[in-house]
Amino acid sequence: METCVICGHESDGYHFGVQACRACSSFFRRCIAERKVYKCRKFNKCVIRHDDRVICRACRFRICTEAGMKSELVRNGPKTEETYLTPHTIQEQHILIPTTSIIQYNQESFESSLTYPFLNRLLQGIRNYMSSQKSLFTVENPDKIFSSPKFIPMKKSEYDRMEKACITLINSMLNEYFEPYGNLKNEEKILIIKNFVLRFSMFIRCYQSSKIYPEINDARLVIHYGYYLDNQTVEYFFSELKNCEEFIKICASILPPLREMSNKMNKYEVREIDIAALSYLIFIQECEKHSLCKEIIEANKTLLFGEMHTNFVQTYGFEQGGIKLANLLCFLNDMLEINNRVWESYIIGKIFMPELVDVWEEMLTQ
Repeated sequence: METCVICGHESDGYHFGVQACRACSSFFRRCIAERKVYKCRKFNKCVIRHDDRVICRACRFRICTEAGMKSELVRNGPKTEETYLTPHTIQEQHILIPTTSIIQYNQESFESSLTYPFLNRLLQGIRNYMSSQKSLFTVENPDKIFSSPKFIPMKKSEYDRMEKACITLINSMLNEYFEPYGNLKNEEKILIIKNFVLRFSMFIRCYQSSKIYPEINDARLVIHYGYYLDNQTVEYFFSELKNCEEFIKICASILPPLREMSNKMNKYEVREIDIAALSYLIFIQECEKHSLCKEIIEANKTLLFGEMHTNFVQTYGFEQGGIKLANLLCFLNDMLEINNRVWESYIIGKIFMPELVDVWEEMLTQ
């Protein structure tokens, strides 16, 4: 079995001229593409192994170049199609999805990428995910490929199919852009991703709703790109199920707080980069809950807050920047309350509808 010449882990084949694992090849590509410069605090003598390869990026990059990785293959050579390891229990679903899990976003740099490199990377991940969502809609609705999409209601079976595909996309986004998710064991990833998906998806839906349906009196909520749900269409959503009246009532009670959050995002002029920051903070909370990668998470949290503070002060001024940042962080608590309500509603719904199967139950029992 070939091993990665950087960290000693199992090799995934030749990347940039040498035998390397997925993680090290992705690390090298990011360093070159984003012109990263790191400095070692221990005289460039760190030992890089699979289980602690993130301990020093400077030495990891040095070993990449010493081992023969060629930067010109990143800049000019054919792009290596990266694939990402998903948890073993998450099986491939029978659904039409793009040929790659994440469609590569045209890297039109965030205007201040050199000032906010960590935020910019998260932003790329969010944009890639939303771009992939649009592609899923096109695959499901090929007749709309050349026209501006008109958002339409959807049924529960369609929602479940899209949700399964989006879970795969979110897993790929986390692997590529949300350090250190890609270095976690499969069982650790499952601990993180299930709770992360629900809160992250609700943030994305509220943000998309604030852009697609900005009017404060508009009750529609985007539930996937191209699809919406409101109290007028919730019965259609469950129309394929029998005896679902109670669950229709429960679902209808969840929509108003989500729509309220969407209006709040409009009020505070929440940006894509703010959603990226909030998404990583949700990821941090899940890692801290399970005591995973404590040192890396703490370092990244400090880096993220530093860049967020600088960005808000430079964008809005010192006084308004502090107020804007505080208002943004309040969204985390608001979303946690909605998240708890959703789970309570789901438990109650299962009492009235035992046959109602959660997407995650299906994926984790296969």
